[in-house]
Amino acid sequence: MVKYIINKGTLLLFSILLTPNCGKKIEGPAIRFDSEVYNFGNIKQGGNIYHTFSYSNPGSDTLVLENIHPSCPSCTRIKEYDKIIAPGGKGKIRVNYEAKGGPRPVDHKIYITTNIPDRARITLTLNGNITREEKIDTIQVMPNLLDFGRIETTDSIRDCSVRVYNFFEKPLLITDITPSNKKTEVWVETTAEDKEYIIHIRLHSPYKKGENRETITLKTNLEEQPEILVPYVYSFNPEERSKDNKK
Repeated sequence: MVKYIINKGTLLLFSILLTPNCGKKIEGPAIRFDSEVYNFGNIKQGGNIYHTFSYSNPGSDTLVLENIHPSCPSCTRIKEYDKIIAPGGKGKIRVNYEAKGGPRPVDHKIYITTNIPDRARITLTLNGNITREEKIDTIQVMPNLLDFGRIETTDSIRDCSVRVYNFFEKPLLITDITPSNKKTEVWVETTAEDKEYIIHIRLHSPYKKGENRETITLKTNLEEQPEILVPYVYSFNPEERSKDNKK
């Protein structure tokens, strides 16, 4: 029989090596969400969903949520949120989603700007499905206002997209595309023949200064709706960013 002799010093060494360093704080501000994605399942047209994203600051410095904006501001609203969180503290972001438009899959984003050096931009996701309440004849563009957010001077291009849903019995064909800004690049992807399209939009520098609103006009083959308007907004204020950097 072989005997194993382990003294107290050996046990202490094993304990140090095998125990994870869970108590160590992250240097600087940090953010940790319970979950960055919320799937609400199915919701009927016109219904409302309320959800709270919970988060904490495991860092050593104060966390600041500088800005929050949803990709679809007309259907997703930020009801309230905790802007400043001390080290070790907790916060919440309460959102309300209203199921506008026709039945379709939903994948909306909430963009957060923070003071975390290596994670200045965070994206939360709301997804699920809108189910049909009754038959409708229309074309839906989702989101109905595309928000590119704040564009930085380092962004040479910015890409975003919207979906076009055809709820007419007739097939939908997009016959022409006219952006109000000629420098905007637009192309169409077909996901369901005659029924669903993705409109890809690419902005190129140099950007117009200030708060900008542009529109893309889609010509169609339908007498009932010969045009589809796709509005989008963005802000470009390099002077404000320069002032922030000087501070």
